[in-house]
Amino acid sequence: MRLVLQVDSDNENADDPTLCIVDLTPELAQVMLNRIAVLVGTKRADKALYECYYMEWGGERYMNFDDPEQLEGERWNDLSDQLTRGQGFVELPDDFRLPDEDVDANIECPQMCVRDDAVQFTCIPKHCHWYIRTREIPLATITRLIDGKGAAAPLPASSVHTS
Repeated sequence: MRLVLQVDSDNENADDPTLCIVDLTPELAQVMLNRIAVLVGTKRADKALYECYYMEWGGERYMNFDDPEQLEGERWNDLSDQLTRGQGFVELPDDFRLPDEDVDANIECPQMCVRDDAVQFTCIPKHCHWYIRTREIPLATITRLIDGKGAAAPLPASSVHTS
């Protein structure tokens, strides 16, 4: 499953990436579910914990487009409308053509932010001092992929050790 997520920035005047493409594979979805289980288990020991950050790539590509023709023109316009009217992300059709990697934004410090009911990505545009972040991928979307592919279930929160 490939998702397009809207991207927000701490700097309203910056020319930051405008969207993020995530290749949400069953393996990545499983990592997300396991990390959510770890967070939930740890929150039992420390109620002040809200979210957890992992410093790594998660299969995301940050992009900035000035010309929607780079994303199949009219077909992209339909998906873009769904993005703005919906929850900040849409699933790309299997046959949707993505542009070459030369439109990828240069970023640093990629992170996966895990919450009880969602995962989001954040990073710093190269040579900048502010963050950009994607909209959240809801837990229901992540589990739908796992349920559809027959992958292993997430670690039960009761098996997570917090000592």
